[in-house]
Amino acid sequence: MIKISKKSDSGKKLFKKIGIFLGALILSIYLLGVIIFSFIALPNTKVNGNDVSFVMIDDVFNKDWTDVSIKLNRADGKSDFFKPEKINYNEEYLADKKILQNQFTWPIAFFTSRDFKLEVNISYDNDKFEEFFKNTLILKGLKHPEDAKIIYKDGKYQIQSEISGTYTTKEKLKEAILIALSERKESIDLSTISEQPKLKKDDPSLQDALSKYEKISKLKYEFNIGSNKEVLDGEILANIFTFVDGELKPDEQKARDYVRRLAIKYDTFGMDRKFQTTGKGEVVVPGKDGIYGWQIDVNKTKDLLVEKLLKYESDSIEPVFIHKGLYYDKEDDIGNTYIEIDLTRQHMWFYKDGKLLLETDVVTGDVSKKVETQIGVMKVWSREKDRNLKGLSPQGYDYVAHVDYWMPINWKGVGIHDATWRNGKFGGNIYKTSGSYGCINTPLDKVKQIYDNVQINTPVIVYKSK
Repeated sequence: MIKISKKSDSGKKLFKKIGIFLGALILSIYLLGVIIFSFIALPNTKVNGNDVSFVMIDDVFNKDWTDVSIKLNRADGKSDFFKPEKINYNEEYLADKKILQNQFTWPIAFFTSRDFKLEVNISYDNDKFEEFFKNTLILKGLKHPEDAKIIYKDGKYQIQSEISGTYTTKEKLKEAILIALSERKESIDLSTISEQPKLKKDDPSLQDALSKYEKISKLKYEFNIGSNKEVLDGEILANIFTFVDGELKPDEQKARDYVRRLAIKYDTFGMDRKFQTTGKGEVVVPGKDGIYGWQIDVNKTKDLLVEKLLKYESDSIEPVFIHKGLYYDKEDDIGNTYIEIDLTRQHMWFYKDGKLLLETDVVTGDVSKKVETQIGVMKVWSREKDRNLKGLSPQGYDYVAHVDYWMPINWKGVGIHDATWRNGKFGGNIYKTSGSYGCINTPLDKVKQIYDNVQINTPVIVYKSK
């Protein structure tokens, strides 16, 4: 006969009770989870990419924006807060406000994920949004970034690092805020929407440009203006070059500005001049009606300079001139070869290389007929023989006058010529009532001597002494 142990029987009963307890506990936990997840979103649940795990389902669709704020952080340390409630921000889901989840499978949800894509309508008060942009410190004192560049410092060329800026637009900020709200972000790094430098220090093209700058630093360009020399080199030369689109090349505007500065310094065309007369001391001859002097053609000289610069070779440059004189010195571009005419004394002198070659009485423009010879610093711009001078007299009739020698001195038909019809009578007061139509009537032998010795561009100073 087999005897059953009471001890073994009681052990089985204990295990059975524990099993029933654990089963009841698990079932209770499971049922509690079913109840909880009937109202709360399952773990690993997202709506339009936003994690809503363990959030009351009603709150997912009816978010309270009262205590929500987004911190706006600028790269320079300035910050501000944006509160969506201030612009009446709201999200309205257009589909059924349901998260289609099976609460009975909640244990499995801890190991799986789901993302519900629901159509949502966003609304806000745009005027209040604009008011925020108007007042926020984030959009004040913005700075544009600076590209890395080559600078001249401590006697050498070097690359200066780029400088990050803070500049952005309210349109970009608005877009970033709306995205942050939809993604439930708590802050925005504004450097992600700020304007960035286009050229960084480590760009290979900058290294190439640096080697070219080092070559430029050894170049020299000499501008020859009469007896004057202007040297273009060093930092001034380097500043004419610009790094654009990965290439170092002369900037035409900067080259033009340099030539323009030369023109301002050296041009004499149209300037008033102090002139030491023969026997009457110093007079000031106005420049507004004169045609003598030097004037640099800025555009053509700029083109010439750029052409030279592109060769990266030192060179001398002769500026292109619109107007040229016979002699150049910044303080005195008349020199010691010139023709002097005093309307008051009705007398003319011709000095060549500082020596008086000839002098003679003349007859100039008729005062009574209001055709006085213009005063100013003129020049002989042509030498001609056997000419018929044609024009309209002050009385209104056409005339033709033959001359053996003709040397125009302005661009209005005035010149030095012989006048045999005067029968050797020159000087005195003839010009007051019986003068020329503006020209300088000169004895034939004297005008021939002038013609034989004068050069093109010889200055002719016409003035009135007291």
